[in-house]
Amino acid sequence: MAVSPVGASRLASGSGDGTVKIWDLVPPRSGSRQPKQAPQQEEWRLMSTTVASGCGGTVLSLCPLVVRDGPTSLNHLLVSCFSDGRVAVGRNSFADSANCHVLAEHTDLVYSACALGNDGRSFATASYDGTVKVWNLCSTPGTSNPDGHHYEYQCTQTLQLNTPVLSICTLPDGRLVAGCSDFTIRLFA
Repeated sequence: MAVSPVGASRLASGSGDGTVKIWDLVPPRSGSRQPKQAPQQEEWRLMSTTVASGCGGTVLSLCPLVVRDGPTSLNHLLVSCFSDGRVAVGRNSFADSANCHVLAEHTDLVYSACALGNDGRSFATASYDGTVKVWNLCSTPGTSNPDGHHYEYQCTQTLQLNTPVLSICTLPDGRLVAGCSDFTIRLFA
């Protein structure tokens, strides 16, 4: 699952049937609580469903990105990792489940993804194929992108770990950390 990094009012969930569902947070109704009752839990309401085109298998991980295209322009993207080794980057996935760009450079399950920095221009993926791949934004809608509908990323670095990589995250100082199936944690500068 992933929560929208801006406003935290949307949640994305992935499932075994390959779908990604987008949920809206519904606040509790005002005045619906009697005195001395426990506070009501907020609920999530299904907004829409999308299937990342060109991908198959189970959704293993989701990662939100926010691309800043200027001082006031924010575009919400969602990185979806699949059991068939593909990664999909969907434009406006937290807003309208629009088009996605499929990245197919891993050769086995992609377990995890994480944003690198806070501008949405790069992210990393971790795979059972023993690699960590770093992806950077190479075109935006309306620039060199021929169909003008999605953000395109390309793999700019492959870190070969020679053991399946199960998880990945970044430290506050920007360094990349990978958790591997051989019970090790790898730190990259």
